[in-house]
Amino acid sequence: MTWYSEDGEIIKETIKEENSITEKLFENSLLLQEKVTEGNQDKGYLNRYRYNASRQLDHVETYDLSENLSSSVTYRRDAKGRIISVNRVDYSQNSEGNDISGKHVSRYRFAGRSLLEEWHGNDYSTGTFIFYDSDGKISSVIEKVDGKTASEKKYRFNNDGTHIITEDIPSEGKKIISFAGTDGFINEEQTFVNGTLVSKNIDTYENKNLTKRITITPQGTYRYLYEYENDKLSSETWFFNGEIVKERVYTDDNNYYEDLYSGSRKYIRVYYENNEKTRAVQW
Repeated sequence: MTWYSEDGEIIKETIKEENSITEKLFENSLLLQEKVTEGNQDKGYLNRYRYNASRQLDHVETYDLSENLSSSVTYRRDAKGRIISVNRVDYSQNSEGNDISGKHVSRYRFAGRSLLEEWHGNDYSTGTFIFYDSDGKISSVIEKVDGKTASEKKYRFNNDGTHIITEDIPSEGKKIISFAGTDGFINEEQTFVNGTLVSKNIDTYENKNLTKRITITPQGTYRYLYEYENDKLSSETWFFNGEIVKERVYTDDNNYYEDLYSGSRKYIRVYYENNEKTRAVQW
């Protein structure tokens, strides 16, 4: 059902559906309020809308049916009316239910139609920054805790848009640099601690399956070989400085046995069922 003013402008609208009722209020043909009730009338929400002088939406507040504020969204626009940032705040109540004490903030910054930056967290104190380049690809992700950078990832791309390098800084003093091949798989990964290279992985793929990994560390070189049957991992073999140290053979998904070696000589076979050790056989 719809109501109109004497000038023919819509002022109210009620839409009844099987499990909900939507009530809308208008002013100068702009939607000011939308109330949705569901089921037995104890579920739903209330939206209130605000506009700028150019009749463009600049603020939305969402309430529960008891009119407790649950979230708000604010839009900032440039001189041409284009959105340049979106600020969303999700509120929560304390245990007494009488004070808004917590909130989660999401912010988005634009240039034209391009998203430049996102923030999700606790009002720039604890949360995540996501930055984009001019092509719309993620250029970096920064995690903050109490205003300090806890971790950071940086991304680089080829001219054709394919991802090639990820620089991951999970904690102070540590850095992981990953290099991707043209197939998109990571084929080399370097780990640094306080500027010193502590390990390097070199991976080989066939038919999208990891078939070989070489790990170089100050202690020595590890080599891992992986075999498949119908794209399902069937065996793994570990080497250290050229000598075999362990081989795992899968009999089905969670059942396998491991042969352990010393000086390239097999000395024990250990059986596992459902990933639990069941028995061992000496050689």
